[in-house]
Amino acid sequence: MEDVIPILEGMTEQNFSNAQLIMGICYEEGLGLKQDLKKAVEYYFLAANQNNSDAQGWLGICYYEGKGVEKDFKQAVMYFSLAAEQNNAIAQYNLGKCYEKGKGVEQDFKKAVMYFTLAAEQNEAIAQFDLGVCYYKGLGVEQDYKKAVKYFSLAAEQDYAKAKCYLGQCYYYSHGVEQDYEKAVKYYTLAAEQNDASAQYNLGVCYYKGEGVDQDFNMAVMFFTSAAEQNDASAQYILGMCYYKGEGVDQDFNKAVMFFTSAAEQNDASAQYNLGLCYYKGEGVDQDFKKAVEYYFLASEQKNAEAQFNLGKCYYDGRGVEKDYEKAVKYFTLAAEQENILSLDYLGYIYYDGKIVEKNTFKAVNCWEKAAGLNDSYAHCMLGLCHLNGIGGLQKSEGNALDWFLLSAQQGFSDAQFQLGNIYKQGMRGIPKDDKRAVEWYKKAAHQGNSNAQYALAICFAYGCK
Repeated sequence: MEDVIPILEGMTEQNFSNAQLIMGICYEEGLGLKQDLKKAVEYYFLAANQNNSDAQGWLGICYYEGKGVEKDFKQAVMYFSLAAEQNNAIAQYNLGKCYEKGKGVEQDFKKAVMYFTLAAEQNEAIAQFDLGVCYYKGLGVEQDYKKAVKYFSLAAEQDYAKAKCYLGQCYYYSHGVEQDYEKAVKYYTLAAEQNDASAQYNLGVCYYKGEGVDQDFNMAVMFFTSAAEQNDASAQYILGMCYYKGEGVDQDFNKAVMFFTSAAEQNDASAQYNLGLCYYKGEGVDQDFKKAVEYYFLASEQKNAEAQFNLGKCYYDGRGVEKDYEKAVKYFTLAAEQENILSLDYLGYIYYDGKIVEKNTFKAVNCWEKAAGLNDSYAHCMLGLCHLNGIGGLQKSEGNALDWFLLSAQQGFSDAQFQLGNIYKQGMRGIPKDDKRAVEWYKKAAHQGNSNAQYALAICFAYGCK
């Protein structure tokens, strides 16, 4: 390259714009010359002033990234526009990105799509990909998965890794194509081989779940690790879970905490929640309720329902924070709005008990009915009690109570098994007394350590109940 420099210098003196462009590139990249970004910009100016579209495009990038000049998005847009008007595909793409991000111009997804389309029609792979993303997400155009697949396919044919990853997603989620896990794995693999972190993560998920491939935790961990090393937050989180559970690796709480921390620092809500859990339990770190609360709060701000429940529980119990029932109810309510079962159960009990809020059995029943719809055994049992006593607007009905208790008891909930024992021991309207059934249900509950059932069973045996 050094031998060519004198020739290029001679051509630049004769005002050949392409030679000026190449000299700019040599200075920018340090090819045959000592790298000098300011010199590069000087040569790009010379060529750009002769209307050389490639030089205008390069100069736009220099202003966009602050290379050799102060960063100036408006100047970047000006040079991208000059080059785009000459049908320069990469400049059209870069101008589209400016409109997409609102850099140097007002954000305008429709104009972004327009410029992506112009560049895509010239077979610019990155523009085809970004145009596919716009159709996939409905940015600047109506959402259209089939068109997204079309543009992802065009870019993938040019070996663009991100497009292959998105194609894999389309086959995985049945977006614009029929669901096909094997094809999803195929495209994820192709992109992962090009070191695409998202594809490595998604491929790991396929191995983890056994979708499109045989389930293999070791392979899953391998791909999660590759993505995590590229700072992919989702991969760091799930790799932390693998170490936490001992799936595909030896269980190691310290490593779990390390990966949760890496992901949490990137604002991954699930990682923040699980890191809070580790601090709460003292797993992989010294137990620290205040730290737990800190991470639960960060995750709850991102609407992580489990974190909202646990934060509510911390306020309820006064762990890591001062006891504050009002805040406890607030966070239980936020989680309950996302159908978090434990929050619905707690809120139901709080309204039923009436010690920290005004007693409201109607609200209690409403919470438990929602939880019951999510197949929660505790809620089934509580609805049984409400029917048994005609509470919360529910009609008193031993038959309905029996049905709810039975549903809960069959899920192994010991309190419901104990209540069934009581019903059969005493006999109720429409439900004949049956000591044998009573003992069977008392035994089931007693074997789970239910003290009420153990006492009732002792009474049965003491007084000849068989």
